[in-house]
Amino acid sequence: MSNTNQNQTIPRKLIFTLLAFAVLHLTPAISLGEGSNYLIGTYYQPGWQIGSPMINTSLNKPKHSKDASSFCGRMPLTGWNELAPGALEKQIEWAGGYGVNFFIFNYFHVGQHVKQKFRPGAPGLQQSENLANAFDRFIEAIRSQKGTNVQFAIQYTNGKRDYNVANTSKSLPSDPWVEEIDKWTDYFKDPHYLKVDGKPVFFVVAPGKMRDEYQKNCSGKKYCTVKAAFDKLRQTASVKGFKDIIIVGRQSTNDFEARQKEGYDVLTSYGPGDLGLSNCLNGSRPDNTMGYDELIRGGVARWEKYFSSANPLQMIPTVVAGYDNRPWRSNQMNSDKVCHVKELEQSPDNFKRFLLEAKSFIDKNNKAGNKILGGGMLIISAWNELGMGSYIVPSIGAIIGGDTNRCENPENKLSSFAGNQKSEAFAYLNQIKNVFRP
Repeated sequence: MSNTNQNQTIPRKLIFTLLAFAVLHLTPAISLGEGSNYLIGTYYQPGWQIGSPMINTSLNKPKHSKDASSFCGRMPLTGWNELAPGALEKQIEWAGGYGVNFFIFNYFHVGQHVKQKFRPGAPGLQQSENLANAFDRFIEAIRSQKGTNVQFAIQYTNGKRDYNVANTSKSLPSDPWVEEIDKWTDYFKDPHYLKVDGKPVFFVVAPGKMRDEYQKNCSGKKYCTVKAAFDKLRQTASVKGFKDIIIVGRQSTNDFEARQKEGYDVLTSYGPGDLGLSNCLNGSRPDNTMGYDELIRGGVARWEKYFSSANPLQMIPTVVAGYDNRPWRSNQMNSDKVCHVKELEQSPDNFKRFLLEAKSFIDKNNKAGNKILGGGMLIISAWNELGMGSYIVPSIGAIIGGDTNRCENPENKLSSFAGNQKSEAFAYLNQIKNVFRP
């Protein structure tokens, strides 16, 4: 081959390499609207499929039954089956249209037990196959969206109680971290994956359990400290083209230095227990209720603590939309006691008050040493924690009122409510739009 041909070939290879890198790593801007400084995310809880114990008779009207639970109004407008054609696409469209920038997907490790059920009566999720299918469909829906720019991030939803399967020992025989790490870092390359300054953002729901898994129970595990596990995640991401990643941990205590030593970069929260209201969740309150003002005060206090000089890490404020776990307490789907926001206080108007507090906090502090991740990131808990009563997904309750006879049970198709645009069903999403995207 002549020198001339060689000189022509090299630039072509370089061009193709650069193009491939751009397609792989190009991340769309995640703010909506000109000049917006707010990045709004929300937690997505998977597993909402017909036959899942998550959709118990407290939530869903039994087929051929004349009776319906008072909680069946929590069914999303798209129906109970998140795998129904078009269901996730419709929900993502709604989220993006009302100002939500990204979803944080609760990712449960199912490993080699995809087709096995959890032990009967276990407090954790019992259909691991549902979880695997939900993530695949969620990513497919994110990638197919048109007209919106909603992104996603993975939240490693760790906790041994979720891995108690029927025909194995009490914990998985293999290390979830080893099995998943390559898959996670491949998703980092997706242009829809949430990144801040080019760094993929990765969440861990239970740092305390993470520490227990690696430092107290090292048998059969390749990494025996949390930091070693995180270092491996960073190294694997580096091989795939990322200078670093951002690891976010949920935090309800003030042990900030320990989290820093373990390798976390950012702290945030999830539910009422993280906001100082564990005395409702553990059954210490005679009436089993909390006021919405308590949620707001707990949230603001937690933000201030995260923002203080005692915390060397960055932070993300969280707004909890509401809480009422009575449906799941009927069959012990979670380990908390009955606890709920007082009936008349869980409302879109009070949710707006919480959002305004968060906006004020971000506006006041987002220039102070870049302490808030992304300059103005906020998480709303949650999109669809329907069993725990913390949700903003448009649901049928606002349409049917108290007429539970109108609850339906579509199995493999969209609910007939999916095209309903009644404003009351979108009241919580409207508050996000009014506060952050006026």
